[in-house]
Amino acid sequence: MTPGVVRVGATVRRPTGSHSAFVHDLLALLANAGFEGSPRFHGLDDERREVLDYREGWVPPDLEWRRWDDAQLLAAVRLVRSLHDASAGSVLAGSAEVVCHGDLSPCNFVFVEGQPRYLIDFESGAS
Repeated sequence: MTPGVVRVGATVRRPTGSHSAFVHDLLALLANAGFEGSPRFHGLDDERREVLDYREGWVPPDLEWRRWDDAQLLAAVRLVRSLHDASAGSVLAGSAEVVCHGDLSPCNFVFVEGQPRYLIDFESGAS
């Protein structure tokens, strides 16, 4: 979906941007907090692209309307709450309570067995 993003084995490579340093710090914070609902950042490759874990599952291709069931909505809410709990009070949150994803849409969730399991695309994240 995002230009320049490719899968290489068990990783995803994506171009860096002005948001990258914050995202790398956020993904490290989440990993250290034990949050398992996001990819891990593994550095930059020879082409200076981010190297992230590939999370197996299905990502909705667009924002086309679809009725999500209660179990899916509850799983999404729990995932977002866990993200917020992991970032609460951190240096990255600054004076805010938490770091927000900034672009919570079905297109930024990876679904496994019909349930949202992972969040991806943190470039809109902010405190």
